[in-house]
Amino acid sequence: MTTKITVFEGDRLDITFGSHLSGPVSRLLDTYVGGKQAFKLRNGSIYANDLVGAVDVGELKVEVLPKPFGVDSVGEGRKLLFELLNWAGTEISPSWLDGGSSSRHKDVLEIVEQRAAKELLRRLEVAVPRRYHEVDERTSVLRGRIDFAQYSRQLPANAHILPIRHFPFETDNELARLLKALATTLRNRARSFSTRRVLDRCLDLLAGVRELPLTLDLVSRVRVDRKDAEWGRLVEFANLLAVGSTPDPTGLGSTDQATLLFSMNNLFEKAIRRALSDFLPGPVSCLRSPGEHALLSTSSGHGSSVALRVRPDLLFCEYGKILAPGDAKWKRLIANSPRFGIAPDDFYQIMTYMRLFQSQVGLLFFPRMEWMAPGWTCEFSVSPFGQERIIAASVELRELVALNRANEGSSARHFATQVQNMLLPSPQEVQ
Repeated sequence: MTTKITVFEGDRLDITFGSHLSGPVSRLLDTYVGGKQAFKLRNGSIYANDLVGAVDVGELKVEVLPKPFGVDSVGEGRKLLFELLNWAGTEISPSWLDGGSSSRHKDVLEIVEQRAAKELLRRLEVAVPRRYHEVDERTSVLRGRIDFAQYSRQLPANAHILPIRHFPFETDNELARLLKALATTLRNRARSFSTRRVLDRCLDLLAGVRELPLTLDLVSRVRVDRKDAEWGRLVEFANLLAVGSTPDPTGLGSTDQATLLFSMNNLFEKAIRRALSDFLPGPVSCLRSPGEHALLSTSSGHGSSVALRVRPDLLFCEYGKILAPGDAKWKRLIANSPRFGIAPDDFYQIMTYMRLFQSQVGLLFFPRMEWMAPGWTCEFSVSPFGQERIIAASVELRELVALNRANEGSSARHFATQVQNMLLPSPQEVQ
């Protein structure tokens, strides 16, 4: 029987390390995404880090939801996560993640798996992907191209056998094999009859395709080109499940573990970048891809080379010239704390970017907290001359990414206008 736990990021899981679920809990603590541990053990209790989504280790399934200001229930947290994935426009926001679910009984992983199954069936019913496949064959039937080099070396008795190379249009190809592996994996994990029935239909449509396990090697062999672009999202989802499946050293094959976890800091950064890229009114613009920039270089007898590169979260430009850098921090600020609890490293980082781009201003974005007024900002002057400014600004994340509203995008426009006003001097300052 599977134990299901839903918590918000940073919360304590209602389970102890020494419980009857010690095996699954150990696997839970071994879950990493991008080198970051998803859960941590502290004083005998397990806490969720700021990775949101869900992880299933067989007997234990844990769902971790984001909790910015204004999110007070599981339903709101789940809805925000789906809207955030959709808005951020990352590789992990398939088109069938359209704003979450009203279900109170299904976790994030289950919702995504059910939607993936329906999306897979919808596309397979249109057509199973077919591809040309190179085949070398010896046959008496002429098709394709004769390999005359091989034919010239044959004995006269085999003159009727032709070595040929042809390209049949087959359904048994790498993409179809990956889709079958995905359908099989989802079928083995499905807990509802309706989802299993959908996946059984998918497997029927893929009956002529060779069955392989869902592995990263299988995913890496699939190349989605322009004509197969419609399958791209399902291939990406299969990759996520393959990454989240870890081998069990005590058994054969792989465990039932699956991971669908995302860094809140990355999602926060992507959400801000999209809002500012789409809605800054001008003349200021925000680059959609800030790219890497050389911070340190070294010289030798063989010339100079880059010793250190940096990648700012945000870069603002005015008339093609870099105006200011920005950085998004998914950290809770504290009202009655020096610098509101902003870490010195965060200031050092943005100051480094400012010096690199010779900018007089740098922006730090943080999620809005309960004690902050709407549109809260705080400006810090860099000593000793005070000409350089670092502005800490709050972001109403729930409002920023809200979907399916009559005034969709109005919060993003208001936020973008506020940011532009921070970057451009007021008329009084110009005078």
